[in-house]
Amino acid sequence: MSLSRNAGKLNAGKSTTEKRTATSIWGWLGWIACGVATIAVTLGLMAWLAPAQSGRIAATVTPATTPPPPVETGKSAAQVAPSLPVPQGPAAGSPVDMLARLAAARSNAAFQPGGITSDTMSDALQHAFSYPNFSALENRADAEGLFEAAAWADACARGTLSASEQSLRCSDTRLHDARYADDLLHKAAAAGQPAAVLALANLYPAEWLNVPLAGSDTLGDRVLTLAAQGNASALALLSQWCASPKACTDPQLTRNTLALLQLSLFKTGTSEVGLYLIGNADEQRAAINRADSLRKLLSWPS
Repeated sequence: MSLSRNAGKLNAGKSTTEKRTATSIWGWLGWIACGVATIAVTLGLMAWLAPAQSGRIAATVTPATTPPPPVETGKSAAQVAPSLPVPQGPAAGSPVDMLARLAAARSNAAFQPGGITSDTMSDALQHAFSYPNFSALENRADAEGLFEAAAWADACARGTLSASEQSLRCSDTRLHDARYADDLLHKAAAAGQPAAVLALANLYPAEWLNVPLAGSDTLGDRVLTLAAQGNASALALLSQWCASPKACTDPQLTRNTLALLQLSLFKTGTSEVGLYLIGNADEQRAAINRADSLRKLLSWPS
């Protein structure tokens, strides 16, 4: 009997333990299920809210990607804004008779450089750095000196120098303003530095013909004078201008004539000129005759 009771108590204890274990397992499973459900609901809400949130974030960040120029204390935005010209593009005004303007440019004596003449901005920068500091260079008022100063200012403003050079060469606060470099380049072009004219024209590919310079001339006058003197880069600018629809009068004749003028700078013979021309035989012949007369008028070597 004693053994039977003990066995019964043992079985009862086992049953109670098994029940507690089962209850514990089901409890944990319940918590896990609740956790999974919570995660699922959270993910669902995040997926639903994400588009609206991303839209609000984009609307907030986008304007900040193009910050307005800093305004100096005591000055209005209009006072510190660059006073750049607002010329018309090639197609905005009346078509230009580029060949007639090229012929007239022969009498412009704007380009009479003296001393060292840099062919590029890189050349000008090398010459400029022969000076101990920018203050020593800025006292020059000649065309080349202005171009070298513009190259120095441009390198500082764009941060193209090494860290050590930037620290050494760019201590003057003016050199951190791109508008200052642009103003110096305008002055160099107005003074007649050929490379400055071309560099400035490349900054205004659709407007250079009408960009005003100091005095009564425009940047276009300077480019045309260079072209009349046989500068290949200037002639290319004329061709690019006239490539725009309705930019130049008689576009086919102008295109062919300018192509022949450029070709004559690099080729001595004319047997293959037809490969560079468009139109029928009469139209090509008209361009050849016009180019020949322009070369004679401009005193180019035959």
